[in-house]
Amino acid sequence: MREQQEQKRQTIAHKEQKKREMNEAQRRAEIERRMHPRTAEDFQLLYNELEGMSHCYDVVEYCMKYCLTCTAWRLQETKRINNMGLPEEQRMAALAQLLYKQTKLLQTIDRLKLSAGQENKDERIQRQLELVWIVLSSFYLFTLDVRSQTMADE
Repeated sequence: MREQQEQKRQTIAHKEQKKREMNEAQRRAEIERRMHPRTAEDFQLLYNELEGMSHCYDVVEYCMKYCLTCTAWRLQETKRINNMGLPEEQRMAALAQLLYKQTKLLQTIDRLKLSAGQENKDERIQRQLELVWIVLSSFYLFTLDVRSQTMADE
């Protein structure tokens, strides 16, 4: 009876450990996907995720960390600046700084898109070259086989 309880406890602990490992692997994959986006879906995920981030307190650092842009963040920050009661000159300077930050984020996303596009193009070319190599190698081996059979028949 005790052995069965102990075995059941170990089985449950093992399943929980596996679940934690799977969750951690999934979390790492999602972080990698955000840090190094490669597909259109990855970039769309970033944009969609940021649309709903208006609840975050420190969105600027999050956006900078993950190289993202955030419309919700921009709107929230614009509202915050406008409600601060700053003199017009300081308010305009703060809005200009906000625009500068957003521009930098957009430039970062554009760089990531260009980089991902080039990497994807390089991989596509490499796959095509490997396929050509396989076809040519097969053709060469077939040609040698046919020649050796022809010579053997003569």
